[in-house]
Amino acid sequence: MGVLEAMICEIPVLATLVGGVPDVIENGCDGVIIEAGDVSQLAAAMSQLLCDSELRDRLARAGHRRVMRDCSADLIVQQLEQYWHRAITRGEA
Repeated sequence: MGVLEAMICEIPVLATLVGGVPDVIENGCDGVIIEAGDVSQLAAAMSQLLCDSELRDRLARAGHRRVMRDCSADLIVQQLEQYWHRAITRGEA
């Protein structure tokens, strides 16, 4: 959840390739993903983000747009309605 919260607040995200992170971040487009445990990759990514304000701003804006597009309350409600409709139709509810 912390990744989405950072993105909605327009904070550039640097995360490791674990759990659902690859489902939320497109590496280089709306955040930076590195291998878990790779200290040199972490240092390089941190240095790049610290030194490149244009990159930080671009990632922050893109992350915010992605969360607004893919995680809005209206979209979630619509997806839940579709899920329940399918479940009821199949008799699974």
